[in-house]
Amino acid sequence: MSNPERAQEALREIFTGDHSRLADYYAPDFVDHVNRMEFRGVESIPISTALPRRLCPDLSVEFDRQVAEGDLVTTYWTLKGTYRARAVRFTGVSTHRFEGERIIESWDVADSIETFRQLGLLRSILMLLTQWRAVLDLRRAEKA
Repeated sequence: MSNPERAQEALREIFTGDHSRLADYYAPDFVDHVNRMEFRGVESIPISTALPRRLCPDLSVEFDRQVAEGDLVTTYWTLKGTYRARAVRFTGVSTHRFEGERIIESWDVADSIETFRQLGLLRSILMLLTQWRAVLDLRRAEKA
């Protein structure tokens, strides 16, 4: 399997999988830079990706474009799902740095503003109120 294929499988696992295969794709000392936050270790992945998974139980991922050079693979992706009867799309880009066959570091950027725009004001407020625990867990994991 090539590194671009590994990157896609890793993203599919974190967004729509059961997380049982994370160690197949990520190094134990993995570092994830998400927007302005930083997470360390494979165990932080379920926390850093919990919000879209909790919002949309029908979450799916599509890969829009991919560029590979040396040990780096950049993947443009779109998450699609339904939140409170409204179809939503989350777009983002992930750049993975590989050491051997595992991802050692990742830089991820997601368009959060567009997500709030799609949900609308009331659904966005409701989402923040109902998902406050996931947001707090995210902040705690980032500081660890």
